[in-house]
Amino acid sequence: MKPDFNFKYYDESKLILLIILLYIGSEALVNFIIDRLENYDIQYYRFYPAAILLALIFSLINSNLHKISFLWKFLVKVPLIRGTYKGQVNYTFEEEERSKNCKLVVYQTTSDIKIDCYFWDEDEKGDKILNTQTRSESIVEDLVPEKNGLFKLLFYYQQKGSSDSSIPMREGFNVLNFIKTGNLKRLEGRYFVKNGLSKGNGGTISVDFETKKLNHI
Repeated sequence: MKPDFNFKYYDESKLILLIILLYIGSEALVNFIIDRLENYDIQYYRFYPAAILLALIFSLINSNLHKISFLWKFLVKVPLIRGTYKGQVNYTFEEEERSKNCKLVVYQTTSDIKIDCYFWDEDEKGDKILNTQTRSESIVEDLVPEKNGLFKLLFYYQQKGSSDSSIPMREGFNVLNFIKTGNLKRLEGRYFVKNGLSKGNGGTISVDFETKKLNHI
């Protein structure tokens, strides 16, 4: 069975140390269990139990490390950006500057990152105009370091279009800077659209961190 984790975003030196410590601990636990079983005349034939236990531990780490921020900072070489962000997307359409409300939902583990984006207009009362609501999902993603210590979130996406097909399906690419100043966490940058009708085939996005919860629409 293929494992549900990889080591892409770990700090390499700390990962090696962690594997050694966990393996030693796993071997000690397995040997302890074998000794106890022998007391009851139960024979156990080993089939790499320490390696299997190690894989289970890393699977749990992958799913839960984001809940322990200080361990994330110690073991992982990219920042924890998981959560829901809200803001605006700005673009030019038919020679007119326009904007839409925007929500980014970032799912992140030690192995991968996935991004769902939601866009919509609002009426005078602040209610969503349903036929302007669209959703996109990331297909290929990466969080990469810059020379100045900052990070860029890069992802190729597919937009599903609006419910009444007035906004067509399309594809594109996002290049967003992750900015953290005090308690403020922001993703901002540019997006590019394949076969888009907006001037320059793209626009700008700026969204601020709202909550750790993954609030999908």
